Amino acid sequence: MTGNYITDCNYFSEKLNLKKNFDIVRRDFWVADRTASLFFIDGFMKDDIFQRLLTFLYRTSPEELKRVKNMREFSFIRMPYVEVAFSSDDQNIISQLLSGQAVIIID
Repeated sequence: MTGNYITDCNYFSEKLNLKKNFDIVRRDFWVADRTASLFFIDGFMKDDIFQRLLTFLYRTSPEELKRVKNMREFSFIRMPYVEVAFSSDDQNIISQLLSGQAVIIID
């Protein structure tokens, strides 16, 4: 992971061959004033959990995002319905994604 949102999202899109692979979905959205992308296997994410997660993320204000110390704190506040893990290892992230976990990248 480079830490650059666009570079990292493009990397995963290419590695996962999203142009031809219809089983993996990339959903782009906004969290506060930042762009974000969610990668997941179609059919593996439960609709009700996905909807709740997005509702919590959409409610985040730019001021709230500025107050959190790091993404661990942010995930504790804004992702109460799912287990959260952090990684900067792209191969580990891809492996976890292909095992059924969702991946969020926030700018």
